[in-house]
Amino acid sequence: MSPQRRAVHVHIQMRNTRSRSRIAPNLIVLGFYLLVALIATYPLMCHLDEVAIGDPANDVWNHLWGFWWVKHEIVSHHRFPVATQLLNHPRGGALFFIDLLNALLSIPLQLVFSLTTSYNIIILLNLTFNGFGAYLLARHLTRNPYASLITGVVYGFCPHLLAQVYNGISETIDAGWLPLSLLYVIRTFQESRRSNAILAGFFLFMTTFANWYYGLFGLFFAVCYLVAQLWYSWRRVVNPNMFGRLLYLGLTYAVLITPLLMLFSYTLSADNAIVGRDPEFVYQTLIRHNMTDLLIFFHPGNFYSPDLKALYGEDLIIVGYIGYSVLLLGLLPLARHRGREVRFWAIMAAVFFVFSLGPFLYVDGAYFEIRGRWIPLPFLLFFKAFPLFSRISHAFRFVVMVMLSLGILAAFGLKGVYARSSWRLPSIAGTLLLSSVVLAEFLFFSPAKYPINTSRAHLSEVYSRLQEEPGDFAILDLPLGVPTLKRAMYAYAQTVHQKRIPYGLNDPFPANLASNYFVRYMVNLEFANIDRLPRDIPAMDLMASLMLMKAQAYRYVIVHDDLFFNSAQAEKVHGVLRWFLGLPERYPDDHLSIYRIE
Repeated sequence: MSPQRRAVHVHIQMRNTRSRSRIAPNLIVLGFYLLVALIATYPLMCHLDEVAIGDPANDVWNHLWGFWWVKHEIVSHHRFPVATQLLNHPRGGALFFIDLLNALLSIPLQLVFSLTTSYNIIILLNLTFNGFGAYLLARHLTRNPYASLITGVVYGFCPHLLAQVYNGISETIDAGWLPLSLLYVIRTFQESRRSNAILAGFFLFMTTFANWYYGLFGLFFAVCYLVAQLWYSWRRVVNPNMFGRLLYLGLTYAVLITPLLMLFSYTLSADNAIVGRDPEFVYQTLIRHNMTDLLIFFHPGNFYSPDLKALYGEDLIIVGYIGYSVLLLGLLPLARHRGREVRFWAIMAAVFFVFSLGPFLYVDGAYFEIRGRWIPLPFLLFFKAFPLFSRISHAFRFVVMVMLSLGILAAFGLKGVYARSSWRLPSIAGTLLLSSVVLAEFLFFSPAKYPINTSRAHLSEVYSRLQEEPGDFAILDLPLGVPTLKRAMYAYAQTVHQKRIPYGLNDPFPANLASNYFVRYMVNLEFANIDRLPRDIPAMDLMASLMLMKAQAYRYVIVHDDLFFNSAQAEKVHGVLRWFLGLPERYPDDHLSIYRIE
């Protein structure tokens, strides 16, 4: 063997040895974050197939339905999920399921496990991945694996993300791609290899695919990092080599994201769009529903502002709590030394915190005013200037980047402390102790719910019978007055019976139902301030509406007896249905009554 070939052989052996030496520590770190995920979601692991993690009055049913629908379209019908006739019957519509990436990743799991188990596993893996992604970024920046462990706990299990698990909004929990995209953006500037730029573009795409908010955060960070590098040393940036790397990054991202963006835009703007995102509607949502109260970042305990339960009867919670243990750890490196990297991440924490406050300053349940005017914040300027910002209806989600920045500052601070000791054991023990303190504050002293509520996933056997019944027909579920998110359990039942339903996703009262006299009458009957049926029932009009429903292929009315507000309300609805449709099939164990439209 020639000296040149021997040298190449030795180099390859050394590289393989280094790669193998990293696998075992990374597996241990992954195991650590999986353990934290199991603790944060306890006792979910004991009931993976019986319950879905997330409160039943929130978004969990919509996301379970979406996981099933994506798999159903791809596996059963061999087509990409962009439209469905299963919702909004009889019209159907265009739909981009917001958590498409997790739904796609869940397909192999759904082929082996139940839908509920698959969903729970994805949530656990997301939480684990969140911590691990943040750890990899911090390890690269600090070169200290022991101090970097704290970053994964601060970021991956922050109260905001745990509250999103409770809310059942699964795409917001898929936050592990964001720190990976930041890692390779930084490496693109630090190292001359093109592979870093390509990987940065790829991970930015995966971040955007996982969650459009996080994709925006990643792009915004990349611009900030570019500006910082120009500020520190423009000669390092303004050169053909760097231009080439940035071009590779931009082209990789553009090629990957363009088809997804076109698909997303089409499903939002289509005439039959099931979910829309009009900028004016988004703006009104920002200032009247999803306001960011300055106090939510610092107020411990069950503090929710705005209180969506009190204002709108919704069980969703807005949580942005940072944690005083995290703030102290984040301030640690600023007190000890003020290096360039530390200053940059402190600025990032401040910038993203300001954006998390939304378009106007809101404090303790009211907009802060000077001379009768709300105080505008930088978010408002960006909202009006950039199309991507005009689709943001939850400004408080910017807190995700605040937590990542503070977690990295904490790692820098611990690195400085650990530098005094050459022993590994004190470093490991210190990080584990501090991680426990941070996690304990998140779980027991923050506004995030712990233990996290779960939703009973049992579905009646009658749905299997309906699925086997021949014919392409529709089902109307009652009552209609159930809160919108909780009513999505009607869509969850569709994962078994697979028949059409008139409801959309997060649609308070579908227009196709509002135009039907029978349905309007039933809604009015639900909320009428009377204990019994009125004497005069408009029989002819109701019968004509029922005939129209039959012509639209409605075959069954399923009444969920346990969802009425009171027994009087239930009896009124049953009284009308019995009058026109006869006696129902009753399933008292499942709280169901089924009427057939003849």
